[in-house]
Amino acid sequence: MCPCDETEITLPYSLYDRVQFLLAKENVTASAPEYTDRIRMEITTKLSDTERILEGLRELSGGTIPTRKLRTGLSAITIRK
Repeated sequence: MCPCDETEITLPYSLYDRVQFLLAKENVTASAPEYTDRIRMEITTKLSDTERILEGLRELSGGTIPTRKLRTGLSAITIRK
């Protein structure tokens, strides 16, 4: 168990592959995407990594990926570093 943030992100289809690459590179756990006119998913990040990863998403998208913090707490995420 480690302290983590859970954040909802919503992105256009055109950025999906790039976001997936960033999340995989950063070892971020993501929920199964929900597909509508945009893609919505929840990501779980180590508390100490959250701001850096959200900044990476902002840079990647030019600030167009909305984020919404859902909760902070302990999570049993798998750290693959």
